[in-house]
Order: sequence, then C-alpha cells, then structure tokens
Amino acid sequence: MMTNRYRSIVILAVIGIVLASLFLGSETSRNTVEGSAPPESITNDQPAPLLDEEPIDVERRPPPTQLESGLDIQWRERPRPAWNSPKGDTKAQLRALEELAENGDGFAAHRLANRVIGCDSSFRSTEELESAIKSMRETFVYTQPGSDIPSRASNAQEAEIFVMVAMQGFETCSQFEGDFREHYLHWLEIAANNNHTIAMLDYANTMHDRLAAVELIEAAWHLGESNALLVLANTLNEIYQNGLDPTAKVPAAAAMHAFVELHLMRYSPSNDSIVGQRALRYQQRLSEIDSLLLPHERDAAREQARTLIKENENCCF
Repeated sequence: MMTNRYRSIVILAVIGIVLASLFLGSETSRNTVEGSAPPESITNDQPAPLLDEEPIDVERRPPPTQLESGLDIQWRERPRPAWNSPKGDTKAQLRALEELAENGDGFAAHRLANRVIGCDSSFRSTEELESAIKSMRETFVYTQPGSDIPSRASNAQEAEIFVMVAMQGFETCSQFEGDFREHYLHWLEIAANNNHTIAMLDYANTMHDRLAAVELIEAAWHLGESNALLVLANTLNEIYQNGLDPTAKVPAAAAMHAFVELHLMRYSPSNDSIVGQRALRYQQRLSEIDSLLLPHERDAAREQARTLIKENENCCF
C-alpha cells in the first residue's frame, strides 16, 4: 500500500509538471488524446481536436528509412521557437510574448493562448483568492470559480501546492482584461495565421464552418503535422454524421488509416506503457471504423491513406 509520504511525493511531482505546463507555456496543444476540451466558453461547444502531446522519447521506435509498409518517411523534428523563454515577472513575460506575437511569431501567440486558456477557472479578485487560500489552509478544501466540485488536499503539504497553483493562476490571469475567450481566440488566430500547426488544429476546432475547418486542418497536414490526420478524421466523420457531406465517409476513414499507420511506425502497441496503450486504442478505433465500411469502401480508404502520405512532401513530424 502506498504510504502517505510516498503519496505526497507523487502528488508533488504531478502538480509540478502541471505547473510547468500551465505557467511556463507549452508548445503543444492542451487538448490531448482521450482528454477534455477547453472550457465551453472558449470552444463554442465544438468537439475538441484529439491531439497527442509528444510522448517521451524512450517509448519511441527508432524511425527506419524504409518502413515495413513500403512508405519512405523522413521524420523531422517538430519546429521550435528561435527565442528563449522570456525572463522577469509574469507581466514582463506576457508583454514580451505579446510583442513577439504581434510581429508574426506563431510560437509566442500560441504560448499566450495557452496561458489564458485556464483563466475561466481562476480566482477573479484578491479577496476571492485570499478567502480560498484561507479555506484551503484551514480545512484543506476550496472551490474554484465555475466549478461545483471542491478541490481537496489530504494534508498541509498538499494544501500549500493548491495554494501555489491558485496564486500562480491569479497572477497570470489578472493580466488579461475582459473576456478570456476573446483573448484566447485572438492569440490562437494569430498563431494559426503564422503556420503554428498545433494552433491551426486548435483554431479549426473553434470554427462554426466545419468545411472551412477541414481546409485549415489539411493545411496543417501539408506543413507536416502528423496529428492533423487524426483531427481530419474526426472532423470529416462529424461532417458525414451531420449530413453536411455524404461523401465524407471514406475520406474520414482514409485519414484515420493514415494516422494510425504513421503512429504505429513510431510507437509500438503494448499494454506496458502509456503510449503503447494509446497505440492499441488507435488500432481498436480503426477496426471499429473498418467494420462500418463496405469492402470496396475499405479498400478505397486504404488506398487514399497511402496517397495522403506519399503526396505530402513535408511528412512528417
């Protein structure tokens, strides 16, 4: 049985990782596979793009030059910003990112979007924050704005971590005035317009015009974003299910075939690791999709999948 001391260490480590991603700014999407969408006020109730955070390298297969499928894939490193993370306090960091973003830096704009995405659940005033901190330190419980589910700590050490998270969130979100959703969409649009591929997928998720969203997702794919195939499959399936395009059934399956084939080239299906279990889920999802296709549709989807990969000169990262 896990001891209280070990449990605390584990919780410290997990929350530390969360803090790093929340307040230092991740360059990958916050909408993860099997995960949840951003707050409803941000997403307009559109389905969340099912994106992968980049798994740890030890779980990855060494990418061979010639793959067993016969597809010659030249894996590339994911693009990264040319600048180091801004220094200084929160206000100084945000101002530096804003200057970069307004001058067309998609990485800075995406980082700003990620900084504001959780602000709907942050405390809105000093008084509200102080009251929550007092409650957490005295009773090990507080409730975040917009939530009916209280956050609970099991001891004083965990309570202080919750306090730190609340203070960090308040410090960041208090720098944004007005509607958090407007800030999110503003920076996300700038990032997407400057070819930040993850931002392109996230922004496509917010678009009411789902056919236009497909064009943006396909643009991200042609820039080399392999995750775009999964988002494309989900979006085309949504379009087909909603009757917007009765011909989208096979292209949706083709995008899923292409995504799974690329994914399995890099990650081994296994119950022994998180990415292995995810690969198994992808295989299962693909089998379910295939079961809904007629034989000639299944053959067409597979052929279209190979064409998708072969014709993308920038494939893939």
